[in-house]
Amino acid sequence: MTNILNLFPETPVRETWNWLTDIMSTKNGTESRLSLRPTPRTTMTLSWAGIDQTERNTFVELIARDLMLPSTVPVWPFAARVTALASSGATKVFFDPVRAQISDGGRIVFFNPYTRVAIEGVVTTMDADGANLSAPLGIDITTDFFTIKGITGLLANGQGFRWDAMAGSVSAQVSSWIENDVIRTNNAVTLTTLDSLPILERTFQAGVDENYTFPREVDDNKTGLRTISSRYLRANISGTRKFRVERGYGNEADYDYWTVLMDWCRGSWKPFLISSQLADMTLDTALSQGGTTMVINETYSDELFHAFTAYTHFEILYTDGTKSSHTITNSVDGGGTVIVTFSPALPVDPKVANVTRISYLLKARMSDQISWRHYPLESEVSFDIITTDNG
Repeated sequence: MTNILNLFPETPVRETWNWLTDIMSTKNGTESRLSLRPTPRTTMTLSWAGIDQTERNTFVELIARDLMLPSTVPVWPFAARVTALASSGATKVFFDPVRAQISDGGRIVFFNPYTRVAIEGVVTTMDADGANLSAPLGIDITTDFFTIKGITGLLANGQGFRWDAMAGSVSAQVSSWIENDVIRTNNAVTLTTLDSLPILERTFQAGVDENYTFPREVDDNKTGLRTISSRYLRANISGTRKFRVERGYGNEADYDYWTVLMDWCRGSWKPFLISSQLADMTLDTALSQGGTTMVINETYSDELFHAFTAYTHFEILYTDGTKSSHTITNSVDGGGTVIVTFSPALPVDPKVANVTRISYLLKARMSDQISWRHYPLESEVSFDIITTDNG
């Protein structure tokens, strides 16, 4: 039943994806990981303000119906206007699939915001201009309707209303019962890779944490003679990263990029490369076109960072806004400097003489929990990261 959700909620709509990774770690810090969920379980938090008594009765009906049976719930941020009339009895509806993010076999909701009529269907196959349905339509779907991605979900216990003098408000939390595919059908995005690891080619927002974690045990036998024991030979960088994701004004495919990356990682299962966006290495001498070496000032880096896989990739941001990505193949003490050898070679371009910063492309894992905040034309996505030498 979709009648409880027959009006658009307030923004933001909060959505949480939860993967499940089984992690086995050995004494020396090496890991074995198994992804237990190919698709994440989803939780949505929705709210409506200014509802009246008639709208309350609609909500109450679905709350009661949902007690024993999962409902089809619209994923409201992924709504696309119907672009052509689909008469009763038709099995195809026309709309923009990129905006709606629907896959073959997925659920679909058709909603008219003017009449609040909402019906559901099941997609057999997606086309570039719409969806083919498993059963004929029972009503005309006009261009007043929106096509909205649907999930099968359960309302959380304890949902209810708050009543003021003139109107009320209601919130609802829905947990997925059947998980949807992460990547929509006909998604054509490919990821840029370095050493077979995808590079996250998006800029995270300011205000992030840069925490250095190094699990260890300190033993003094209560005598004051202390020793340190640790199975981690290098410091791990951890923290939360938040990104802006476009969904409108011709940038709808930005969300496609994120679904492909997250389907690759599946939470904390597979590692990826993410820029620190900081000046981790500074040049002692200018770079040369087509070069494969650089001399840097950070004298500690060869021993404490470059010796570990988590810190052997880096990107160079040039003053013209372009970037190049490289892998450290050797790093040695140069007597007051560090000499770094890397591949591939620098571009044969004068721009290499003008460097804004050199940042680590940290080999990292994201958390199993991914948090989304959806607004009308854009979203925010955030997750925790931690560097790794494994995978």
